[in-house]
Amino acid sequence: MNPRPFSLPLSREQFAAATRAGLGRALMHVAQHGAEGVDDLIVDCCLRDPTFDPQCECARGPWIGEIAVAAGLGDIVAEKVAAALRRGPDDACAGPGYLCGVALSLARRGHDVARAALYEGLKPDDDQLAFFAADEIVELDGIAGLLHVAEQIGAWLSANPGSQLHCSPLDSFVGRFTRNEAELALAAAVESRTPVRAYLDHLKEAEARRASPGDQRAARAAELRGMSVDDVVRGIESAALRRVPIGWVRQAPVDALREFAERMHCEQDPSRLGCYLRAFAHRAVPDLDARLLRLADHADSAVRSAAHRALALYRDRQVRALALRRARAGRHREHELQLFLNNRIPGDWARLRTWLRWPTDENDIHWALMDLLDVFQSDPTDEAVEPLLIVSERTPCSACRSHAVERLVKLHRAPDWLIEECRFDVDERTRTAVGTAAF
Repeated sequence: MNPRPFSLPLSREQFAAATRAGLGRALMHVAQHGAEGVDDLIVDCCLRDPTFDPQCECARGPWIGEIAVAAGLGDIVAEKVAAALRRGPDDACAGPGYLCGVALSLARRGHDVARAALYEGLKPDDDQLAFFAADEIVELDGIAGLLHVAEQIGAWLSANPGSQLHCSPLDSFVGRFTRNEAELALAAAVESRTPVRAYLDHLKEAEARRASPGDQRAARAAELRGMSVDDVVRGIESAALRRVPIGWVRQAPVDALREFAERMHCEQDPSRLGCYLRAFAHRAVPDLDARLLRLADHADSAVRSAAHRALALYRDRQVRALALRRARAGRHREHELQLFLNNRIPGDWARLRTWLRWPTDENDIHWALMDLLDVFQSDPTDEAVEPLLIVSERTPCSACRSHAVERLVKLHRAPDWLIEECRFDVDERTRTAVGTAAF
């Protein structure tokens, strides 16, 4: 089960899987063996985001663009990306945000068509909450790009007063310029570029709001303290609460938490029961209730999953016994592995590795490997090495791989072949963990 070093060249199927997962071996393959037999896959990835979970993973576009350039496909891809940006969102291509990331990577390497596409693509999104291509233009051209973006966005803001448009803070472009350099350049541009004033005013208002989050947090904390058990239960029963606020769970008095648990055990509806249970994944009632153990055998899959996560907070022989039964039966699609979080003893991995049967569905294996990561990422012993290697190799999620690689590096147990591959990984955290800079 222990992952072995991969070998190059990759097969077409292996290359497709590597680009999907953001594995460095995809870039290594192209750099060493060219793009013959996979060139169509590369072009397709430049137009359609292959990322497993775009909300949680890093932006894939710049890395895919790097692969296209290494494959000698930069000109072809630049034309196709430019055409897609001009055409606008459709079912045939990824959204403008992803395409702008690909264009940035190409423009950095001298592809003028991609550069022009970014400047032409500077426009607000459908919700008018952000400007596509703004950050990419600043990343590409530094102060000159910032002044162009400021003028264009400033003109739009003047025509759309009261907008909730998000603009990246000046200090988010570390490496391109300092905040002081940006402020001086913008201040100097106000005289000759009137719209820049509106951009500057908008930035200052946004920064003022970010500078005083304490008031908002205090107001929210007071609101949560004022919520009674009855308030929360009414929210669940009326479906007004899809999730119990974590802040309420964490600060509720123990007696209130016990009362909330009693109300849960009176609930029969699986949907509402799951809502109760998910709250107890964040804080446990001090004493393990036998009724919670029985919910692990509920007829509803979502209830069982939530019960497993709630039970995972207890260190208890009954929970360990349940964990072993589930593992022996090969069950791990409903967060059963979480049961080992506080109930694992040395030597358990030797048992688990013979019982586990990894699913083929991406979502199923992602959740199972996330649970495996949770169980072993704080283990300082050699027993954690193989599970962490399995996560790094098999997860479809680059963010999970980063956590696993970081831990292996800290344990000084990352094999040389993994370190070499991680130098070309899609995620900057993974590259940083093995000591390389961003693309």
